[in-house]
Amino acid sequence: MIKIISCEIFKPYIESLKLELDISYIAIEGHNYPKRLSKQIQSEIDKCINYEKIILLYGLCGNAILNIKARDIPVLVVRVHDCLSILLGSKERFTKLFK
Repeated sequence: MIKIISCEIFKPYIESLKLELDISYIAIEGHNYPKRLSKQIQSEIDKCINYEKIILLYGLCGNAILNIKARDIPVLVVRVHDCLSILLGSKERFTKLFK
């Protein structure tokens, strides 16, 4: 089984897929406090047992994921600056739209 730990910003998109997934959402406001967000993400990872992998739906997000530790389960991370880049599909599209 796969665990997804996600920013709450993805909730409507993930739920629209109507898939049965094990997902923990963390409030969007966490981005305002990267150190606290990092602890919340790590806490969710540490709760995970009996999963083959964890998918982390976060970008760097104020460096909140820099010190995250996978422990016993591999954690897959999207290599983008922030969550909006994930929603837009790429860093290039993010840059284009914000110029």
